[in-house]
Amino acid sequence: MEKHLSLIIPAWNEEACIYRNALAASEKIAAFCRDFEVLVVDDGSEDRTQEEARRAAAEDPRIRLIAENGHGGKGRALCVGAHFAKGHYIAFCDADMDLDPSDLERFLHVMKEERAGAVIASKLHPASHVDAPLLRRVYSRGYAALMKVLLGLPVRDTQTGLKLFRGDVMKKVCAQIRVTGFAFDAEMLCLIHAHGLKIVSMPVNVTFSRGGAGRVGIRDAADMFRSTLGIFARLRLTGYYRKHPVNADTAEAFRRASEIVPS
Repeated sequence: MEKHLSLIIPAWNEEACIYRNALAASEKIAAFCRDFEVLVVDDGSEDRTQEEARRAAAEDPRIRLIAENGHGGKGRALCVGAHFAKGHYIAFCDADMDLDPSDLERFLHVMKEERAGAVIASKLHPASHVDAPLLRRVYSRGYAALMKVLLGLPVRDTQTGLKLFRGDVMKKVCAQIRVTGFAFDAEMLCLIHAHGLKIVSMPVNVTFSRGGAGRVGIRDAADMFRSTLGIFARLRLTGYYRKHPVNADTAEAFRRASEIVPS
């Protein structure tokens, strides 16, 4: 049965917070939406993330666990979550909940008003209030500049971890995604833009809970740079996305997850 809103929370080794935050996210969404689901997608965690997510689901039937077979990266987890999501609108937020899922009420209003394909949080919006380490802010601004130069996206910030999409749009785009790591957001927004759909950036309040740059280290930043060059090549040079409307690797991930997800 279709839901009004699906919230996807990708989780990798988040045993310390996923129980608390999944329940909190459900409670916050329930304040403005009656018909919703929260999907915790475990990305092959090596700790007790799955057990803690199941504990939350046992207390709140609006929470579901989607268990992947192996660690495939945040992007793969989000694609798998979108595949199983039942919402007319699909959102995602990071497991640490540095951003407040309550903001999705504003996002839904703007999406309907603007007839947008995506409404995204932006740390670089002039009205945003961001309490984040300097290194994280340097990464954000540097990557925003790279995206503007290479891909001409009409948004300044692709990486902030709270986004809302039309469900049909996200499912279509996720089938094409190649990037499974931190540059996933950029590839997804590039594809939405390439489909001629409007993307709206929204101000948010961000309280950064992880130290330093969080889980984004120097190697991750280098990988994001390489991945972004790959997106540029596929989008601007080779016509890859036009030739491959469905990515075989992603389709295989959907099949594997389907074998272990209860109907």
